[in-house]
Amino acid sequence: MAGSGGPPDQKDPVDAARGFLSRWSRRKLERKGEEGTSAAAVAPAASVEPAAQGGIASPAAPSPAETAPELPPIESLTSTSDFSAFMHPAVAPALRRAALKKLFADPHFNVMDGLDTYVDDYSIEDPIPEELMKKLYQARQHVFSSEQNAALDADDEAARTAAAAAGDAQAEASTSADAAANAANEVNQEQGKA
Repeated sequence: MAGSGGPPDQKDPVDAARGFLSRWSRRKLERKGEEGTSAAAVAPAASVEPAAQGGIASPAAPSPAETAPELPPIESLTSTSDFSAFMHPAVAPALRRAALKKLFADPHFNVMDGLDTYVDDYSIEDPIPEELMKKLYQARQHVFSSEQNAALDADDEAARTAAAAAGDAQAEASTSADAAANAANEVNQEQGKA
């Protein structure tokens, strides 16, 4: 490789890529040329008149496998009818759509299955109750005014104080109950010793 500037025994990767691409392009053009000649050879054979060959069907006419099966009238279809004949490739798309429209218009297919997650009406203006909103920090910061926040903070403080007082009263009650139980146990033990 004289133009690569490196030792003559090493190949330039750019030249290797060009060699690959030119070979690929040449093979692609050869294949395209072969397809063109084979299509030209097949075309005259297909243009022979089939009527002259004794009643063979013409290629323009659909073969028996491509003709649509006999279809029942769409008005007579129910949800239990067999719709597979309407799915045949030879059936006109408009007829297929009409059959499917008839099928899915049946009330059987209008039953909610419980898996429809997003069918709720999310345009409801206030879906969260106000009592819950008062407990949410984000709502307090952005929804309520400063006067409402002050009132809510006072309510929270009163609730905490009441809970603490109730907890203290319960603790005292459990302590006095424990003391009474201990006293009763001591009395029973003394009576048992005597």
